[in-house]
Amino acid sequence: MKLEPEYDMILAEMLEKDCDMFKGTDGALYMSLPTPRGAVTYPVRNAEGMARVAATFTEKHGHPFTTTEQQRATQIAWGRMVDNPARDVFTRVGKQGEDFYLDLHSSPKKYVKYNAQGWLVTDNVPVHFQEGQGQLPMPEPLGGMNDFNQGFDALRSLLTVNEMQWRCLLPIMVNYLLPHLQQPVLLLSGVAKSGKSTFIEIVKTMVDPNLAMLGGEVPDTRDLFIKVSAAWVATFDNLTKISEAGMNAICQLATGGTFSTRRLYENTDQVMITCRNPVIIAGISNVATRPDVADRAVPFELTSVDNRPEPITQEEIRERLHKAAPSILNALLYLTCDVLKQWADTKAPQKVRPVSFGIIGRAVEKSMGWKQGSFELAYHTIRKPLEASVLEEYAVITALTDLLETKVAEGQFRAQPYALLEMLKGGKDFDMLKAFPQKVSTFSKQLKECTPAIRSQYGWDVQDSRDWKGRWWNFTYLPTAPTEPTAVPKKVTPPEVKELLAANKQTVRHNPNPKVKAAKESE
Repeated sequence: MKLEPEYDMILAEMLEKDCDMFKGTDGALYMSLPTPRGAVTYPVRNAEGMARVAATFTEKHGHPFTTTEQQRATQIAWGRMVDNPARDVFTRVGKQGEDFYLDLHSSPKKYVKYNAQGWLVTDNVPVHFQEGQGQLPMPEPLGGMNDFNQGFDALRSLLTVNEMQWRCLLPIMVNYLLPHLQQPVLLLSGVAKSGKSTFIEIVKTMVDPNLAMLGGEVPDTRDLFIKVSAAWVATFDNLTKISEAGMNAICQLATGGTFSTRRLYENTDQVMITCRNPVIIAGISNVATRPDVADRAVPFELTSVDNRPEPITQEEIRERLHKAAPSILNALLYLTCDVLKQWADTKAPQKVRPVSFGIIGRAVEKSMGWKQGSFELAYHTIRKPLEASVLEEYAVITALTDLLETKVAEGQFRAQPYALLEMLKGGKDFDMLKAFPQKVSTFSKQLKECTPAIRSQYGWDVQDSRDWKGRWWNFTYLPTAPTEPTAVPKKVTPPEVKELLAANKQTVRHNPNPKVKAAKESE
C-alpha cells in the first residue's frame, strides 16, 4: 500500500524525537539511541541500530515500525539534516580540541578523558563513539601517579620482550591513544611458541578488546576498511605472506586514507570510509617484503616462551592480565598525559617514521628516565634486520650493494639505468639472472623503492637526475652516515652503549614528578 506523504512526515518527526539523528563528518547519517547502558551511536543503516529503533518506536507509540516505513522516514529525516553541522564519530578513541577520550564500553557507559593535565573517568563526553560489532568492555583504570611503575612492571612480566623492544613498545601503545596521528605498523615474528598471538591479545586487551582478537589474512582495501570501520586496532595473525593489494591497504590504513565505492542499488551515490588505524601483523618470518610497508614498520623478533624463568600457561597469563589491567591502563594514561605535556618542546628525531612516532619516542624516553638517545638507538637497532631482509628480496639490489662496496674509496658513482643494469648482470649465472628485472623501468622502480634501506644499511645516498643524455642514477657515499643512531650523546661511554645493546633486563624505575626526580638526583 502506498504511504501518504503526511503519514511519512509524522513518522519522521517521531523518529527524530526517539533518537538523536545527525550527519557525521564522513558524510554518513548516524543515530544516537537511549539504552539502559546510556546513549549508543549507530550508523542509520546498521541492522542492530534499526532493530533498536523499531523496538523503541513500537513500545512508545503502539505501532509497528516496518522496514519500508523506516526507509521512508529516514530519508525525510536525512533531508532535514543535510545543512546541519557535521559531528565527529569515533571508534574506541576520540579527540576534540586538546582533549582525548577513551570509550571503556562499560555498562553503564563510562569514558576516560585525558589531556596534558591528566585523566579522569566520566560518564558524559562531547563526542560520539559508534557501537562496533564484537567490542568488549575495558577495565576502569585504577591507581595514581605513585602506581606508575607497578603497572608497567606487571605489563612487562607478561611479555617476552627485551630492553630494545620494550623501549619501542611503550611509544607504540601511547601512539594508539592518540588517534589524530599516523600509526606505526607493529610487525611480530618469531619461531613457533614465541608468544606472538598472546602478545597481540595482551596489547589489544589494553587498548581495544574485541571478540575477534586475532584476525586472519589481510583483505583488499575495500574489505579492510570495512573491517576497521567498527574497530580500532586491526590485527592479523599467523600470516605467511601478504598480497600486493593487502600491502597497499596496510600502507593506506597506517598513514590514513579514504576508500570510496558506489552505493549498492545506486548509480551515482557513493559510500566513503575514512580510516587511520593501528595495525599489528604476526608471522613466523618477515611478511613485510615491500620497502614501503617495511618503512612504516617496527619489527619485533620474539624469542621462545621456553626461555621464561618459570613456565606459565595462557590461562594464567589471561588471569594475571585481568587483575593487572586497571593498573596497566592507569600507567599508560599517565604516560600519555606526560607525552602530551612535553609535545610542544620535543623535537622530532631524524629517520624515524612516522615523524610523530619519533616525537612520542623521545617524550617517553624522558618520562621514563631513560638515557638520552636510547629510543632512537633501540628503534634503529631492531629495524636493521628488517631492512636487510627487504633488500634481499631483490636480487638486482643485492648485486648493486656488492658493487657499491667496491666504490667506497671513490666516494661517488654515476651511471645510466641501462648501463648499470648490464654492469650488474655481468658475471652472474643463468639462475641468478632469471631473478633480475628484464626491463630498465622495472629496475629503476625497484631501486627507487629501496633507496631508504640502501642509505640506512650501507650509507649510500641515491638520487636520480636527467640531462640531454637521459636519466642518470647518482650514488654518493656519506662517511658520516651513522651505523648507530646519532642521537646517542657523546657523553655516553662505549661500555654504556654496549650495555644497552646487550638489552639488559634491569627495570628502569620512573617517577613522572620532576620534583621527586630532582630530589633523588640531589641525594
